[in-house]
Amino acid sequence: MFRSRVVKILLAAAGLSALVFAVVVFFFLYGIFKTPDAGSLPSYHPFKSPAKKQLYLEHYDRRASNWPVPSESRYIDTSYGITFVRISGPETGPVLVLLPSLNSSSLIWMPNITGLAETFRVYAVDNIYDVGRSVYTRSLKNADDETAWLDSLFTGLGLG
Repeated sequence: MFRSRVVKILLAAAGLSALVFAVVVFFFLYGIFKTPDAGSLPSYHPFKSPAKKQLYLEHYDRRASNWPVPSESRYIDTSYGITFVRISGPETGPVLVLLPSLNSSSLIWMPNITGLAETFRVYAVDNIYDVGRSVYTRSLKNADDETAWLDSLFTGLGLG
């Protein structure tokens, strides 16, 4: 009888411990993956400080100054944040949208832009969820979110 009571207490304690652990893990993961409230984001978001933001943008602009063809820059407001786009090439050329690979910005297209901009109206995008001048205010969680972001971007650029 004493042994069965001890076993029941140990099982109850283990169950309670597992429940507490699950709750802690849930709130930890929720804190990591929740979408930030755009109104509460600091002006230097997504950087850790204003100085870090300034340092990064100075480096980015030094590299961008080597863009080999004339271009214009635009910021397009989307429901996921502002998206930076560098536009080059003839206004009447066929549209070509360039998205960078992971962990890169529109500047990755520098070696290719001269040839592409001869014929195409090129829109080189800084992804909203990666490095560059785009700043997210809402996380993209899946392919539907990415599609919605691109649709909003293309609409903002007048590309339909």
